Amino acid sequence: MNEWQRMFFKEQFKNAKAIPSARRYHPDVIRWAIELYAKSPSAYQQLRTTGVLVLPSTKTLQQYRNFGSSSPGINELAVAEMKKLKSTIDGYITVDEMKVKENLVIQNGKLLGFIDFGERMFDAKLATHICVFYARSLKKELSLPLSWWPTTVTPSFQLASLFWEAVGICETNNFHVHAVVADGCSVNRKFFDLIHGSKYLPSQKYTAPNPYHSTDDILICCDTSHLLKTSRNAVYSSKPGGTKYLCKSGEDILWPHIKTLYELESSKPLHKTKLSPAHMDLHSYSKMKVSLAKDTLSWAVATALKQDVAKSEGTSTFIFKLDKWFEIVNCGVKNAIKSPDDERLSWLQKHFIQYLLDWRNEVDVIYPGEEKRIISRSTWEGLLFSTQNLIALTNRLLLNNFQYVCLGMVTQDVLEAVFGNLRSIMRRNTNPDIKQIGYGLSNISQRKIIKKIKGGNTTFGKSNVWTSVCEEPLSKKIKNK
Repeated sequence: MNEWQRMFFKEQFKNAKAIPSARRYHPDVIRWAIELYAKSPSAYQQLRTTGVLVLPSTKTLQQYRNFGSSSPGINELAVAEMKKLKSTIDGYITVDEMKVKENLVIQNGKLLGFIDFGERMFDAKLATHICVFYARSLKKELSLPLSWWPTTVTPSFQLASLFWEAVGICETNNFHVHAVVADGCSVNRKFFDLIHGSKYLPSQKYTAPNPYHSTDDILICCDTSHLLKTSRNAVYSSKPGGTKYLCKSGEDILWPHIKTLYELESSKPLHKTKLSPAHMDLHSYSKMKVSLAKDTLSWAVATALKQDVAKSEGTSTFIFKLDKWFEIVNCGVKNAIKSPDDERLSWLQKHFIQYLLDWRNEVDVIYPGEEKRIISRSTWEGLLFSTQNLIALTNRLLLNNFQYVCLGMVTQDVLEAVFGNLRSIMRRNTNPDIKQIGYGLSNISQRKIIKKIKGGNTTFGKSNVWTSVCEEPLSKKIKNK
């Protein structure tokens, strides 16, 4: 048996002899119990009530799980973890919204469910969404929800105010903010302009000043997955009689080219691509699935178009560019960027960015006013400044003694995963209310802290971390006398 197993069974023998009120549990046993209860409360209760294992009661677990405040505002658990940091770590902030149930609930004598931005604003309207700010370090030392606020659609000026508060909390607690990541919706673009100080101009850097580090501006980035989806949506709308008719250097970029390829493959037993009816017949829900956009704008589709579909050179070139761009900006540990002279950074600067600039110049000079010949301005600008800032971030980190940089870290995926967990925590209730969101975020924060303590990371990975014993005590909610 390993060290943790010996400790666990020693604790079992000790507590089995004691009456329930006299049982005391090792901190690592409580951590393991919290993890087990989070995965399946019914399985936990079965093990406990049948006497197979001597485990803490659910009431005892709640005192640990509910240690942090579940009210809207700053996440106390996240701030406490930042204060424990022994040195400054590098990271970024991402922000997004999630739909919630419109409902009024009472918690600790307070009525929750209205729009609430703390001291900034309180509106007697029912909240339909929550706005979450999430802090994540680039070396995974910390990854936690930083604050959350009940809202409808958060105005850009409120986003800016909440963002500067989040930056202040991070920078004064050993967390250096290098970037902010959000999707490219119209409200977020106005929010970007507010923190930048003016509207975006391709000839200028698109950053926000950092009041705590005058030499390191906060780099503004759109979520790369969102940009891939909006680029695919532009191609989907590009057809005769459609809202778009994309054209670059005299070559058409059209959805009928991709549809023709799909029809050719449907008549054959073997396929070169992953195209399916789900990729062809898009609706509001499927347009938001990254996997479908990734399959459509892929190297396989671009190659098949070049070989099998006549006059599709423009579509093929566009897809080749987007596929390579997405591969670079989502690079992981296995293909990380280790040098400022990496050829991928050079390609982004000399080929991809230049491709976008040439396209814009072509439309402005040759076809002035014909915006249907190019992807939407928000997508074009998002691709441009996000790519420029990701290059700048990579160079900055490599010069700051980073051995390598994984750009795939700088996304909203981690926050989307939190939203998925919030919906799954409620079992069949996939539309939780404000009270349930509060408890859910508190529990998610608690579990992430446990994973960090046990695994030295925010995720366990494939290795078993329950082999060594951690003596660090857990914070516990004090009972009201």
